[in-house]
Amino acid sequence: MQRRFGPILSIALCLALGACGGGTGPTGPAPQTGKLRVLITDAPFPYDYVASASIVIEEIRVQVAGEDDDGPWVTVFTGPQEVDLVPLQNGATLPLAEADLEPGTYDQVRVIVSAGEVVLTPEAHVADGDPEFNSANGRLHFPSASQSGLKVHIEGGVEVVTELSSDLLLDFDLSRNFVFNGPVTHAPGVKRVLFTPVVRATNVSTAGSIRTTVSSDMLTPGDPADDLPLAGATVAVHADGDIGVGAPIATGATAEDGQSLISGLAPGTYDLLVSAAGHTAAEVQDVVVVVANVSAAAVTLAASGEIAGDVVTDSGTPDPADDLALEGATVTVAEDGTGTVVAEVQTDASGTFQVTDLAAGLYDLTVAKAGFVTQEVPDVPASLVGGGVHVVLAALFADLRVTVMQAGTAVEGATVVVTDPLGNVVLDAATDALGQVVALALPTATYTVSATLADTTNLVVQVALVGTDPTSTQDAEVAFP
Repeated sequence: MQRRFGPILSIALCLALGACGGGTGPTGPAPQTGKLRVLITDAPFPYDYVASASIVIEEIRVQVAGEDDDGPWVTVFTGPQEVDLVPLQNGATLPLAEADLEPGTYDQVRVIVSAGEVVLTPEAHVADGDPEFNSANGRLHFPSASQSGLKVHIEGGVEVVTELSSDLLLDFDLSRNFVFNGPVTHAPGVKRVLFTPVVRATNVSTAGSIRTTVSSDMLTPGDPADDLPLAGATVAVHADGDIGVGAPIATGATAEDGQSLISGLAPGTYDLLVSAAGHTAAEVQDVVVVVANVSAAAVTLAASGEIAGDVVTDSGTPDPADDLALEGATVTVAEDGTGTVVAEVQTDASGTFQVTDLAAGLYDLTVAKAGFVTQEVPDVPASLVGGGVHVVLAALFADLRVTVMQAGTAVEGATVVVTDPLGNVVLDAATDALGQVVALALPTATYTVSATLADTTNLVVQVALVGTDPTSTQDAEVAFP
């Protein structure tokens, strides 16, 4: 499963406003009526990690132009109705209701939401293990303003004419509506979900759409033949010249076919900022939106590669059976041929490393750690999935001299046993008159040193031995009280 975390979700309420309906509207003698249709849609969310994302809609009201906040509102929908937004994407809609409205121009809409819930998938990381975040258990913070009503100005207003219909689009950009407190992709995981509603309202009858097709160059920028549709890419619509200055007007994400449809855009010229995990973001300039039309845009994103692998120590032997993962080795990545260093990472406890966001091409690796022979690995290609680089560092050697002390005095005749990381005994001897024993030519590793006095008192210490070239002597002390 390819995992992306781009929390971008919208909810669209398509209101076909006809003539008169419930509540108080414009005055006039016996106006004719028309139908009001309420539809819901959304743009993609991090579906790999979200099983459902729901809100409970209690009521939707609209207000005639020119009225103040205390003026009359027309109720066009009464719930409650829970709406799961996950199944709705890229233009798919869910019919919500029908109502009647009096003729007139409406420029305000109020949506009353009473609750919400986000349920994460088993693949998601959750701080306490419970994948459900809702208003009832308090793990989804739901501001009181949402329950009293989200009032939104309708851009340009919607004019309702007798026996005709108009469409109103309410777009909840849930990239800012459902905010995860904590990472969904890794530990410690999501602790809480915050609902912070941000809504856009436009007149669909005077708006258009943008369909964006996004491809990946698959790390072969000179060969378009292998370009593939890119799912999960984020498409942000900005006012012309506003990228990097203001917030996007609307956002969406591509489906499996690499396409994103963003509707409800007023006529005009827009710029698109397209981004995706593992790719370099790109801009699409001057996309012209025309009323009742779908404008097309296309972009190919340059994929970024990665190099990954593991580093082990040979434990001082040519036998791979005793090779051990090597933590803390430094892996330096340089451009092939130029020597320019582009990254430097260290191996983790399992000896693995990963370098991401690399341009297509070959790289030279240098792997080093104190106590080992530095290894050069030339001409390693950056790939889409990384992995496959296996580096064995040859250990350097040192002599280990152990001194056993008790109350500040050297102990003769104490038994010293030294074992390597695999549990093999590399020394079993009694201390001399100086309280010392010496284990010769041990490879770099962490050793367990056990000292036993004549009265069977035992003390165990760990000794990190670092080999050198030429071989040197490293001292360790076991001190009894």
